[in-house]
Amino acid sequence: MSLFVQVLPDAIAIAIVIYAFSLSVAKLIAKRHHYVIHSGQELFAYALCNIISSFFLCHPSAGSLTRTIISSTVGSKSQISSVFASSIVLLVILWVANLLESLPKLIWIVAFTATVSWDVIEGLSVAVIFAIMTILFRLQWPKFIELAPIKEMDIYVEYKYYNLSISEDKILAFCYESPLLFFNQENFKCKFYDFYNVSQSYKHSIGFVIFDASSISLIDTAGTAAISEILQFLKEKNIQFLISCCKVAIRNSLKTQGIPPEIFFPTLHDAFLYAHYQILKENEYVTESQISFV
Repeated sequence: MSLFVQVLPDAIAIAIVIYAFSLSVAKLIAKRHHYVIHSGQELFAYALCNIISSFFLCHPSAGSLTRTIISSTVGSKSQISSVFASSIVLLVILWVANLLESLPKLIWIVAFTATVSWDVIEGLSVAVIFAIMTILFRLQWPKFIELAPIKEMDIYVEYKYYNLSISEDKILAFCYESPLLFFNQENFKCKFYDFYNVSQSYKHSIGFVIFDASSISLIDTAGTAAISEILQFLKEKNIQFLISCCKVAIRNSLKTQGIPPEIFFPTLHDAFLYAHYQILKENEYVTESQISFV
């Protein structure tokens, strides 16, 4: 009884909203198809439906504006259409919901707002266009990340995010989180040159630049030309350019552009080891154990 008293105010409010909304939709459809409905009969039907379903832990039932209008538009004449609609909803709840789990909330909000403001078709169209635009914007302006190693670990992360200090004085490492294509290759080059110029302010002398290409899933001729331009730029400054984690297809495309195969390394850690070895070799501090380790 105490639980009944607690839920009674909310139940009354929900019942009023359900009846008012469903009756409004029913009157709208009745006016469109030129027939008359009885508000008392509708109230009795909703009351009976919700009272019976409440014994089976069901949610309160109400009419859906979008599904009702769609059914009316396609020419439905009976409640058989609701059987098919309910089956699809059941299918979505039981099996398809997992596929929609990763739907971005922003796209959902845009789809919901557009559907409420206009109609279902317009709402879906706006949502699809908005989703495509978000992908294009992410490809056009992706993240350019400077990487740094975690001490005593073979892990390289974004040093600003993890509040790390750049201890590698002569080594620069970066990652570009996007396919490298014709429409973002200028952005890639601009961000690299800015990154290089800023790095010179806190590094005494740069000897190696390592490009972590693990996020490059696709590259075209303009992208390979951009990497070739950066390679030539660093070569003129007597800086070695190394590429790590490059996929086979990407590596083959870069080789056709004249990129030498010896600058490719299977992992970022291998590229760092090679750079360390060359630095130690230049300083004549390489021992036999270090040579065998590298």
